[in-house]
Amino acid sequence: GKAAVPFSGQIEYLVVAGGGSGGAWYSGAGGGAGGYRTNYGGTKITLTQGNQYTAAVGASGIGPGVNSAGGDGGNSSLSGTGISTVTATGGGGGGTSTQPCAPGKNGGSGGGSGAPGNPAGFCSVAGIGNAGGDGGSPSIPEGFNGGIGHDGHAACTNAGGGGGAGEVGGNSFDACTPIASKVGGDGGDGLSNAITGSATYYAGGGGGAAEGSPTNPDSAGGN
Repeated sequence: GKAAVPFSGQIEYLVVAGGGSGGAWYSGAGGGAGGYRTNYGGTKITLTQGNQYTAAVGASGIGPGVNSAGGDGGNSSLSGTGISTVTATGGGGGGTSTQPCAPGKNGGSGGGSGAPGNPAGFCSVAGIGNAGGDGGSPSIPEGFNGGIGHDGHAACTNAGGGGGAGEVGGNSFDACTPIASKVGGDGGDGLSNAITGSATYYAGGGGGAAEGSPTNPDSAGGN
């Protein structure tokens, strides 16, 4: 929303974008976390009484159709008179099980890659997180890359986890025997921030799926 502030002073901010949605099919990959921007504990920005400032919150990615990659999350931003606009980039959608590879999408944090489907092997084209950009002062990356999916054979597709603000998404396990060992990659953890007064994790990536869910449970999302 947009509002004129009733005071002048310095503030800290935390801006987190919408996360990407996971991919859909046998083993959809985890969506990447929304980009993470903060100046908490660093250099504050100055707001001036009477000026208008706008805080925009990005939506999460829209769920995909059958055998489709996940949708990207929307950007979030803080802008207004006399300050540099702070933009957090929406998370990348997770890949799905297509041939020959099922890449994750780029974003604030990258989506994980799905499994190739057939032939067997790794799908190493995970989504790329935005490691550059202005993360406040001191500067920090928005997020990290997604994890890698793996296909052991036609009945064993395990997807990678989405990247988080604090680490890369987990790679899926190269394991198909026994069937219960099929495991997707965990989502990358977010970062802890105490701007509200208590430490809370923000911007964790989504966990990757293993073919055969719910018998083979999906992996955990990041903190």
